[in-house]
Amino acid sequence: MKKIILCGFSVLALLIFTLAFTSCGDGAGGSTSPGGGGGGGDEVDEPLPGWDIVADIDWFIGKPSPYTISTPEELAGLARLVNGQVDFQNQIINQADDIDLAGRLWRPIGQDGCPFRGTYNGNGKTISGLTIITKAGNQGLFGYISFTGEVKNVNLVDVSISGSGGIGGVAGVSGKNIENCSVSGSVTGSGYFVGGVVGTNANMNATVKDCSFTGGSVKGSQYVGGIVGYNNSAFGKMTGCSFSGASVEGSGDYVGGIVGYNYATVEGCSFTGASVTGSGDYVGGIVGYNDRPLAKLKDCSFSGGSVKGSGDYVGGIVGYINIESSVDTCNFSGIVEGSGNYIGGVAGSNKGDLTGCIFSGGSVKGSINFVGGVAGSNEGDLIGCIFSGASVTGPGYNVGGVVGYNFGVDAIVQNCSAEGKVTGSIDTGGVVGGNYQGAVTGCYARGDVTGSDVHVGGVVGANNQGEVSDCYASGEVKGAAYVGGVAGYNHGVDATVKNCYATGAVTGSGGYVGGVVGYNYDSTAKMKYCVALNTSISGGAPLGRVVGDSTGTLEANFGRIDMLPGPWDQIGWTKKDGDDVDDKDPHGGYNDQEFWDYIFGSSSAWTWDSALNLPVLKWEVE
Repeated sequence: MKKIILCGFSVLALLIFTLAFTSCGDGAGGSTSPGGGGGGGDEVDEPLPGWDIVADIDWFIGKPSPYTISTPEELAGLARLVNGQVDFQNQIINQADDIDLAGRLWRPIGQDGCPFRGTYNGNGKTISGLTIITKAGNQGLFGYISFTGEVKNVNLVDVSISGSGGIGGVAGVSGKNIENCSVSGSVTGSGYFVGGVVGTNANMNATVKDCSFTGGSVKGSQYVGGIVGYNNSAFGKMTGCSFSGASVEGSGDYVGGIVGYNYATVEGCSFTGASVTGSGDYVGGIVGYNDRPLAKLKDCSFSGGSVKGSGDYVGGIVGYINIESSVDTCNFSGIVEGSGNYIGGVAGSNKGDLTGCIFSGGSVKGSINFVGGVAGSNEGDLIGCIFSGASVTGPGYNVGGVVGYNFGVDAIVQNCSAEGKVTGSIDTGGVVGGNYQGAVTGCYARGDVTGSDVHVGGVVGANNQGEVSDCYASGEVKGAAYVGGVAGYNHGVDATVKNCYATGAVTGSGGYVGGVVGYNYDSTAKMKYCVALNTSISGGAPLGRVVGDSTGTLEANFGRIDMLPGPWDQIGWTKKDGDDVDDKDPHGGYNDQEFWDYIFGSSSAWTWDSALNLPVLKWEVE
């Protein structure tokens, strides 16, 4: 071994310094924090020699910060020093040249108990061929970075990392800042907290900025992300990160293309031309699970790939949005498929705020229930979202072009649209499949809707104790029974359909078929200020021009006078065929603004489209 001379050090100090090199096991293990996945006592298989046995620390001895390293031996020296409790607090290490680590096993820089506390600047140079094969946790170029540490401008090429939990290309656990770093290759963990760049982003103010993973794979059990497995930085941010041309796979819960489990802000991140696959619950193209009030997902995109899950809560952008968390202005194009319940083009389920998101091009397919073009289910605010150029399919109940199931008095679907084909069974709708006590307002659907069973509607399949207002549908609607141009079934205490119209053909193989509503059923159920402009309706008895049948309140409804099959004999504002309207009506006819001002005059949601000769929603043209 090379003799080390430390000027000014006593023999005792030299002994203490030397013994310190092994105090953290040379980075071979250490507990994974937080959670599980491997400890320092795990057996380590080493088919290759380690870089630690040729470590060079001459760059450090007797020299001041900033330090410079240029060789693999010097980089291994940094690992030996940090794992020997030289933490580099407030000191800087600069990488001056490309470093090739191929041919030997890497031991990470820092572990729990002896973390890296300084700043490492890769200066855009590469570190290639980094290889880790172990059963221990906290693995990566760095094993553990403290809340004062920072790593930036590092490019890792062709990494091959295999460990238990807390696994990342750049860092297993990070407590501060990771900036402008890139990784390519394979990152695999048998335990929790696995990320392409960082396994666990652990500190409240930790940030990951402008980092990427390109080509290869990220695989783990639970809490698996293409960039970060577990983002626990409530007051920090992840910004400008990207994942492309690779795959993310998780055998358990919480799997995301960028983040597996998120407690913080994730903004401006993208996932391109790659796949996300999870065998458990909570799988998302960007985030698997978005939790806590400070969890905000904004301006993120997924394109040209697929998101597939075997469990519940699968979404193109996020698997699950918890109470008070939010997802804003995110876009998805691609394929979403789920074998469980709650499958959505943007979110599997939303209990928070989902705003301004777009699904454009591709398909959403569920295997059981609660399938939506934007969200499988919604219990919060879902506003200004668009589903277009795609299809939604589910074999069970609650399938919708925007939302499969809108549930609860606080649930609102507002100013949303669907322009694609929707296919389901029971409770199938162009915008919302089933609406229970919630509100659906200011929405439209322009695609065809087909349900193999009952409760099928152009806007809402079944409205139970909720409200559907200021909506329209122009697609063809087909179902077995309880089929309507706007709502198939309007039922329950104070269930209301108002200020709505439909223009597409409506067909039912059974009864309760209507131009606007199939069945208005309950003494307090209301249907008012609605217009049936369908070219035709057909089905078994009962059949009605405006509503198939009603036991509730009907008020000021109209039906196109030449609608097939006719003749219509229950004519009047309060009857199921509504009052007659044509283009020569005293109030101007259905293709004239005067008529619609007369019908929708109490609502501020509409504006006139002179090209269509129909009212459209103001938000469409603003």
